Parts: sequence; C-alpha cells; structure tokens
Amino acid sequence: MLRIILLSLVWAVCATCLIRPWFWKGVKNKNFLTGNVGIGFSNSWEFEVKMEIFFFVAEFLVSILWYAVIGVRQNLYGSFCMIIICVFSQCLWDNQGKVRYTIMLSIIAISAILWIQDGIVGYDINVPLNKVNSVPLIATQTDEDTKTKLFISSSEIESLFKADSASGPTYNNGKYIYTVNGGDNGKGIVTIDKDNYTEAKFIPCKCELDVNYLRSQYPTQKLKELCITISDDNVPYGLFASAEKTWLLGTYDVKGYVMLNLITGEIQEFKQEELPSFVTNN
Repeated sequence: MLRIILLSLVWAVCATCLIRPWFWKGVKNKNFLTGNVGIGFSNSWEFEVKMEIFFFVAEFLVSILWYAVIGVRQNLYGSFCMIIICVFSQCLWDNQGKVRYTIMLSIIAISAILWIQDGIVGYDINVPLNKVNSVPLIATQTDEDTKTKLFISSSEIESLFKADSASGPTYNNGKYIYTVNGGDNGKGIVTIDKDNYTEAKFIPCKCELDVNYLRSQYPTQKLKELCITISDDNVPYGLFASAEKTWLLGTYDVKGYVMLNLITGEIQEFKQEELPSFVTNN
C-alpha cells in the first residue's frame, strides 16, 4: 500500500503547477503574480491556488482508485491513464504559449497510443498451455437407463445452491467447474465429476479468479487470468500467467505461472515444465 500512496503522491504533484518549469522561472524572476504567459498566477490568484489544491487532491484520489481498487500495475505500463490526466490538467490553464500546448498535447497523444497498444498485446497474450476455456451446454441431457442428468447448466446450479449468480462450466482434471456467488452458501465453486453425475459438490472459497488478489504481491507484473483448476484432492486453484514485455512497443511473453489457492489464499509460482499434472489434465 505504501507503494501505491507514494506513486499517487507523484501523480498528484504532476497535476499541479509544481512541475511546470515556466512557473518556477516566474518565481525565480519574481513574476509570481504577473500571470505573464502562464508563468505565475493572475490577479485572481486565490481562486487559482484553490484550483491547484483541487487538482492535487483529485489526482491523488483517482490514483488510489486506479491502483488499489481497480488493481492496475504500478509501473509505466499501468500509468498511461494517469499521465494523460496529469497533462490534461496542465492544458486547462490559459496563456502558456503555442509551443507548450503542442508539447503537452503530443505527450497526451503518445501516452494514448502506448496505452492502446499495451492493452491490445496484453489481451492477446499467447499462453503455451493446453487448456479448455469453457464447455458449452446447449441442453440438459439425461441417461436413459439411470435417468441421471449428464450435464447441468449454470442456471440450474444457481437454483440448486440458491446462489445470487453462477457461471460455467469449465473443465479440468475430470471435473466440470462452476463458480457461484452470494446466497445461502456465499462465494465458492461447485464441481461435478465426469464419472459421477449424481453429486454436485460445493467448495467454499476465500478468493476468486481475480488479479486484484495478487496485485499486492506482484505490483508491476502483467498477470493474465486463465482458469480454475482442481487438484486430485479437490482443492481449487486460480491459474494465472505471468508475462513480460519484450520492449515498449513489443508483445508479452509468458515467463511463468502463478497458482492461487482459492480456499486459503496461498500463492505458488511455477515454470511451464513445473506445473502439476492436474493443471494440464484436460
């Protein structure tokens, strides 16, 4: 959290006149209140000081929300939006000269391009892992001899366990996996063994398949949510890929994997060849 606070303070300062070189030039030349081409404050300096305080506080709060709540990376790749907001706040002041406005608008444009490029390559990370993302169910089927349902939809799981919401299934290690939230049982997953359709097991979970649970441990790394995987002893894990960018405008390469125990919150790191067999058992 300290890292987030310090980073937020940096962007809060960057949203004010304290980073404008021409402002300090005016202070040095004692033109503090002349308003000369944007160097100092104008005659309504009380209002402008209040606006600078407003920009500082607003940018600080937005940064806290950006990093702590949304869970964005706490480095350059996660800060393009903050850069745009900071420079935009500088552009709101009048009489700074055409050259300065051109420079500031160029920074905004470059930051936006880099932000979009990073989002595109971050979404399209090539994960060298054979996994099943989803198991589409068109209709419920019933075995003619045993009258046992072979497949259950997420809406049926939601109804059976009286949950507020349910999604799935995905498939891993011989089990169909559903995620449920709210209701009588709270947050957890439901598993149905492919060889035993007579029982759906609910497993209460402390965590979800969500990068925010890992962000404090990996503040700067690119993490991609993959799937929920089940061990042989029925312990659910959230599987994430950890990737690094080759260069500023490059693509992301997967360097390893992070497994989050959804029951205890314990975190483990693996390389491709070190992953447990149940992860790749699809």
